[in-house]
Order: sequence, then structure tokens, then C-alpha cells
Amino acid sequence: MKFNWGFGIALVIVIFAAGVGVLVYIAASQKVDLVADDYYDQELKHQNRIDESKRSSDLKKKIEVRAANSELKIIFPDSFLSREITGSIMLYRPSDRKSDIMLPLVLDSANIQTILTPSFQKGLWRAKIMWEYEKEKYYQEEVVIIQ
Repeated sequence: MKFNWGFGIALVIVIFAAGVGVLVYIAASQKVDLVADDYYDQELKHQNRIDESKRSSDLKKKIEVRAANSELKIIFPDSFLSREITGSIMLYRPSDRKSDIMLPLVLDSANIQTILTPSFQKGLWRAKIMWEYEKEKYYQEEVVIIQ
């Protein structure tokens, strides 16, 4: 069989179509993790989160987040009374949404919440702390490395 232009053009089109088909298959089989299922609702509430973050950054002493010895400690300043603080802590794992953990904020008398971390995956986490004190809402986010 002799190679001619018609056969060459047809061969290029078939190879191109097969390549596009492979790329479509690969793209369709990729896992897509959204940060949250209700991200549209969260976007509408974003201005509130900005105000809460600003209120938190205006505090004289900020919340400390420390990870060491299989523990994660959330330390509130002494200016807060632990019995008047309500809120929650979201431990967000950027690489795996299924590992995210939501905990209620329960401080001891020293304004500290201790979370045991041996069962957590090692690596980068974000501690998103949302709390209310004296009818004001606050939000602070800290990067945590669990080892």
C-alpha cells in the first residue's frame, strides 16, 4: 500500500480524536473536592466573616494556637472570661475534606482548650476559631502543623 495525502490526513484526525478522548476521560475521572458544599451561601456571609476577623485582629492579645506533644492547645487571653465564651473550632484539612473536624469551644478555667491529636493525619491543618463574647462575634484562623 502506498502512503498518500488522504491517508495521512485521516490518520492525523483519528490520532487527534483518540487523544482528545483520552484527555476527556482523564479529566472526567479526577476527584474534585470543593472547600464546602454550600459555598454559595458562605459567599453571601463573607462580609460578616471579614467584620469578625477585623474585630479579632483589633484585640490587644490574640488567641494562641500551639501544636506539640500530640496536643493542640487553643489559648484565650486572660481578658476573656471562659464561662462567657461560646463558639466552635473547625479543624480544616486542605488536602482531604473528609478529615475536617468541627468541635465545640469548651475552655477550662485557665481559658485553654486542649485537643488530643494522635488520630489526626500528620501535616498542614487550619484551625478556624469562631466565638462570641459579650454579644460580639469573632473569627480567627491559624495554620497548624501536626507532627
